[in-house]
Amino acid sequence: MKFNSLQITADRRYTRGLKVGFAYTLSKSEDNGSDKRNVVWNTYDDTAFWGPSQYDRRHQLVVYYFYDLPFFREQNTLMQNLLGGRQVSGASFFRTGTPFSIFQTSTDVAGVGDPGFGQPWNLVGDPKANTNGKLSGGGTADQNFWFNPAAFAPPTPGAFGNAPRNLLYNPGEQQWDIAIFKNFRLTGSHRIQVRGEFFNFLNHPNLGGTGNTTGAQTNALSGGLGYADPTSGNFGRVTSKNGQRDIQLSVRYQF
Repeated sequence: MKFNSLQITADRRYTRGLKVGFAYTLSKSEDNGSDKRNVVWNTYDDTAFWGPSQYDRRHQLVVYYFYDLPFFREQNTLMQNLLGGRQVSGASFFRTGTPFSIFQTSTDVAGVGDPGFGQPWNLVGDPKANTNGKLSGGGTADQNFWFNPAAFAPPTPGAFGNAPRNLLYNPGEQQWDIAIFKNFRLTGSHRIQVRGEFFNFLNHPNLGGTGNTTGAQTNALSGGLGYADPTSGNFGRVTSKNGQRDIQLSVRYQF
């Protein structure tokens, strides 16, 4: 296994009611088996099995902040107590997708006796040609492709395809979370805080994976590998999306 990374962080300490910072990681992880379920396709030559790790994400960025709104911060009077004591905090997350392979699990083209762990197809063209990265409605009439299905062809009987493991990457993800607080002073050290927390408050949809890149079927058929099946009718397409806005309200009593 090989892992290399560049990590950058910057943080403005809490001063005058404001704290803000970010953390960025550029990384590359490679191996020839990311967990105990991974099974080499060709036990005579594992060259094509060396590639990005299943959990490899090249770019990850987190931006976070906390701000005391500037009016009536002291809350020394009844009006200040009612109108002031407001805070906003949040965090935004951005990261690229995880890799996946191109192989099928239904046919023993190589003739090794067990297609259940997957056998790769041939890479015969540019996987990024004629793609737009948009959500597809499915079906042959839809021309929205995440990768080019014509770039792959079935291998010759009795041989393995040349497409390397984890050749392509799934769509990236982003999420925007924010929280709004209102503090009320009571007596002594007693406080009441009313909190509103909004997860993915922009309601930004993230594209799902391509093919069988997640879920129990992946673990059962491909030894834990994310993969797209060339025999699927939606090969090359992303037909799902996820991510919804969640709201959480609470009251906190401090003493």
